[in-house]
Amino acid sequence: MRLPCEQDIEIKMQRLFASLSEKDRQRYAAMEKAKTSTGLKVTVDILAGIYVTGKKVAAGFLENMRIVFDEFLSRWNYRAIPQPI
Repeated sequence: MRLPCEQDIEIKMQRLFASLSEKDRQRYAAMEKAKTSTGLKVTVDILAGIYVTGKKVAAGFLENMRIVFDEFLSRWNYRAIPQPI
C-alpha cells in the first residue's frame, strides 16, 4: 500500500524511476515488496545524491574518530564515533 504524497514529489519519484536501468527497477520492485517473516514491511529509500568513490578523509579525522565496524556487511556498515577531548 502506497501512501499519498505531494504531486511534486510524485513527479520526482517517477522521473527517478524512469532513469533507472531495467535491472535496477527490478531490484527496487523486489525490495519494495519485501516483508519479514513476522509480517513487518520494508521501507525503501533511494538516495539520489552522487557520492564520489575513493575520496580521502580529512587530515586528522582518523586520529579523532573511532571507527566501529558492524558485524553484518562491515565494508558498508560502520560508525565514526568522536573521541572525548
